[in-house]
Amino acid sequence: MTPPWVDRLFGQQSTLFYQVTLAGQVFIQQWTCHDDEDGGLHRLTFRAVIDQRVAGWGSGRICSDGELLCTAALDPVRYCLRNQGNLVQQLDFGAEQVAILLPDGSTQQVDRAGPASWSTVPSRRQWR
Repeated sequence: MTPPWVDRLFGQQSTLFYQVTLAGQVFIQQWTCHDDEDGGLHRLTFRAVIDQRVAGWGSGRICSDGELLCTAALDPVRYCLRNQGNLVQQLDFGAEQVAILLPDGSTQQVDRAGPASWSTVPSRRQWR
């Protein structure tokens, strides 16, 4: 069963797209997709293209990909972030702790503040 937040965020679309401008130039473009439920988990995938030149940070673009696995209640299970295809960070959410896998292969454990709490998901109309 599809939880209500999927329809509220995506409506009839399979992909959300937005872009951020800085001084009238496109700085960031981002796509977000929701994949069907897989083993009781929902997969949100993110792709961002950041144009460093617009912010004066360097030359060229950076592609950043993220993936969030979560429950129907939006409680996170795993989040991965990759830049230019390289793993930057992976977070595995346990009941009591979050395990953080860093790019150098080391891991850290931090206490989790508790389960995710979402009072409401804003409607798409509120985001405009």
